[in-house]
Amino acid sequence: MLKLSVCEHLIPGDSYEKKFEVLDTNKIDAIDLDGNDLARKYDTLVEVMKISPVRISAIRTGYRGCLLDDNPEQRNLAVGDIKKLLDYAGKLNAAGVVVVPIYGAARLPDLHPLKGQLQVEEEMLTLLLSTLAEYAWKQGTRVLLQPMNRYETHLVRNVNEAVYYVNRVDHPGLRIATHVFHMNIEEPNFSDPFTTLGSMLSQIYLSDSNYQSPGYGHLNIKHVFDQLQKNGYTGYVTLDYIPSDKLDPLTELVSVTKAMYNLWW
Repeated sequence: MLKLSVCEHLIPGDSYEKKFEVLDTNKIDAIDLDGNDLARKYDTLVEVMKISPVRISAIRTGYRGCLLDDNPEQRNLAVGDIKKLLDYAGKLNAAGVVVVPIYGAARLPDLHPLKGQLQVEEEMLTLLLSTLAEYAWKQGTRVLLQPMNRYETHLVRNVNEAVYYVNRVDHPGLRIATHVFHMNIEEPNFSDPFTTLGSMLSQIYLSDSNYQSPGYGHLNIKHVFDQLQKNGYTGYVTLDYIPSDKLDPLTELVSVTKAMYNLWW
């Protein structure tokens, strides 16, 4: 069964009440939350969820700093903010908090001949992900490590690299979130990665090859769905795309939703 979710910014409505109503009306199971200002939004979400069947799939964005910054204050800021989001994820019964370790080039020092820059990054990231995974598990949720393409980060760019860190950390509080847009750039195909991921995959984000909604690029979404089903995926499939400038948001969302359910079956 397809469990469909939609990123918050794509859902029409100026309140959570209206957004949840749109999702419920169109048989969409969950909302993927923007973590920014979540402390202010939390009470409203709790009240809306009492009367709506719509759930929270995951939390993305909303933390400051960088896990791999050369400034320890920025690393601590990232860890602290991610922990706060994990608190909310646990309370809201979300699958987890999506984490991108770093954007852009490396910032930590090269300590050659003691340690090269990559080794320093790997050890730092393993340590911090271990800390966050243990914390997440205690809150009843997970850290979801997301690979990004080579144009946005230099580290954790594909499924194999994400799996490497999950294996290094070796904790049930760390799993993986992937986005087909980034996979289309970094992966050789859309078959092997899902086999490699197996039960490590906890969340998948969906757009087309150009980051527009499915159907406006060249990705074979049906093949992606077939691979997910073949490998026993039971998590959310979350729509995350750049809205069309030729359709109103609701029309596009309804159209994409119907297409996704048809393709899944």
